[in-house]
Amino acid sequence: MSTRENTPTKFDLLVYLAIESPDFRDRLIADPDAAAREAGISFPSAAKLVVHEDSSDEVNLVLGGQAVYLPEEALTLLALAQQDAAFKARLLKDPVTTARAEIGAVLPPSLKVNVFENSESVIHVVLPLAASPEGELSDMELEGVAGGKMSSDDAKRKLLQDAMKQQQQMMQLVSGMIKQGHDMGLRMPGLR
Repeated sequence: MSTRENTPTKFDLLVYLAIESPDFRDRLIADPDAAAREAGISFPSAAKLVVHEDSSDEVNLVLGGQAVYLPEEALTLLALAQQDAAFKARLLKDPVTTARAEIGAVLPPSLKVNVFENSESVIHVVLPLAASPEGELSDMELEGVAGGKMSSDDAKRKLLQDAMKQQQQMMQLVSGMIKQGHDMGLRMPGLR
């Protein structure tokens, strides 16, 4: 989890529900507005809700969007973009080159990175990579092993660390939602 203060948002709640329920994830992808309403989450009526899915070869970031399930590097880039208009323009135009220049991030050549910006007319939500069967390496991790960047044991250790980190983030998110959910008037399936 980032050391930054991350208060769960409506975006984070949608992502949490999509992670917890494959059926909700499918509904959110098929009809974002209806799924958000089902969860008791409302967005401005003039705004279109667009759902993006991360995959093993594509990562999506949103300026002014969710922050809970993001690695520290992504949070750093998004924070810089909010503070510096020129940096923001570069990040939106060419995220990979900008990330490499600013924080030294070296990404696999096959990885496509998209950066979107929320506006009054379009709201973006990014769903993390759907869980793969236990112990299975993603294409990106396999590429790292094949390229000699990490051993199979390192890849498995990283998978475990990532899973533990995500579980910790989810527990913190759930705790925050339970504390704040009733005040926000949200219906959270399975939470009272």
